[in-house]
Amino acid sequence: MNARASAAGTGRYAAQWESKFVPDFFRTSRAGLNVSSVALGTYLGDSDDATDALYAEALRPALCSGVNMVDTSINYCCQRSERVTGCVLQELIVEGLLRLDDVIICTKAG
Repeated sequence: MNARASAAGTGRYAAQWESKFVPDFFRTSRAGLNVSSVALGTYLGDSDDATDALYAEALRPALCSGVNMVDTSINYCCQRSERVTGCVLQELIVEGLLRLDDVIICTKAG
């Protein structure tokens, strides 16, 4: 399994949802990745357990409903955003609902 998004993985993910969205909901990037038109950002909120739970509540259904782009950073919520994103991804992968190469994680160093 790829440890990052791949053309095959994002293509498989897009194909799974193509009947649910308008034809250009997924767009192909210059790198050949199929990217959903909607992304989930993890910038705002307090650095606390309540905000972490809210992000997990948003991430899980988004990733299981056709969104395959998550924007996060080590600077967002004192590193908590990246950690929550990683935990949700790990749970979904273990449950067999998602593969790591299906998802594009946009992260940046501070």
